[in-house]
Amino acid sequence: MKSSFGRRTFLGGAASALMMPARAGLAANCSDARSLGAAAVDAGVQFGCSIGVDVLPDRPYVDLMLREARILTTDLAFKLPFINPERGRFDYGPADQLVAFARTNKLPLRAHTLFWDLANPEWVVKLSATERRAEFDHILDTIVSRYRGQIHSWDLVNEPFWPEFGEPGGFRRGAWYDAMGAGYVDRAFQRAAVLDPAAKLVLNQDMTERDDATGLAVRKSLLRLVDELRAKGRRIDAVGLQGHIDPSLPFDPGAFEAFLWQLADRKVAIYITELDVLDTSLPKDIARRDLEVGRQLRRFLDIVLKVPAVEMIVTWQLADNKSWYRSDWYRSVTPSLAKDWLARPLPFDDRLERKSAWYEMAAAFCGRKAGGQALPGKRL
Repeated sequence: MKSSFGRRTFLGGAASALMMPARAGLAANCSDARSLGAAAVDAGVQFGCSIGVDVLPDRPYVDLMLREARILTTDLAFKLPFINPERGRFDYGPADQLVAFARTNKLPLRAHTLFWDLANPEWVVKLSATERRAEFDHILDTIVSRYRGQIHSWDLVNEPFWPEFGEPGGFRRGAWYDAMGAGYVDRAFQRAAVLDPAAKLVLNQDMTERDDATGLAVRKSLLRLVDELRAKGRRIDAVGLQGHIDPSLPFDPGAFEAFLWQLADRKVAIYITELDVLDTSLPKDIARRDLEVGRQLRRFLDIVLKVPAVEMIVTWQLADNKSWYRSDWYRSVTPSLAKDWLARPLPFDDRLERKSAWYEMAAAFCGRKAGGQALPGKRL
């Protein structure tokens, strides 16, 4: 591919404009189709997106978020390498900015994420197991206490499972697991419930939409962990399923819906927390790719919105030019990615124009409102 960034941007905007009249009909039954947030409210769910301090100076993008989103999720600000970069030193600047931004604009804010064994500061890794256990309590107590009453929901533990490590229960190895075993998850929920009783406590996990061996193993492990936390009397308010859809991986709609009902039976809310589409396996042609991204999102949402326990849908950013798939970090860990490939995984393009994905998402929300798919909900 030899297309320049400018050409891609222009073609993306042109494709979106050409399909807009046809796609607008998909959302015609909404009482208010001015935004995804409004359509979602009518469907009884919260719609939102992730946010970082880096986007705050971009006024057009901020305006887009304020129009579309009804809840925000921090992307980096609460992750330990950023909020606790050195032992004994906390950097609250970015987190404070996002908390203030959400408060000023009267939007609830989700804090993502305190403990993620894939991404720990180097100083944590160098500690002894005994020191890590003490720091675990100190980190949780310090951060949660500081923001008590200001956070809608805490993603307390992120991605605790990675079956390829071969650990009992499918847990991911890392600094916290190595020091505390699976008990670090239980300890996080036990302490946070006391420190911030008004906030929702969330266990967040990726890969559950995959119907390969990894995804099926993660589903089984996640259900077992929820059961174990419940048996210990822990308060777990919601399970977050990330929803980074990869069309190159197998997906069984019926099996995934059955898994959602199994979660719902455990009396936890279900949040879709990081929705987007990895489009590297999709057509290079922008118009075709945009249509397929929309189709993937619609298929996924039509399934999850059948289950009344699904209360929230959050996309990982909102417009393509802010996607993590375009970051230098993502390119560094994906060397096979073509140099001129520009991901288009979200409902808005680089020009902040609606894409097919926006209309498909709005139509999925309208489907739940109409009751044909989701309300009151039918079990497989």
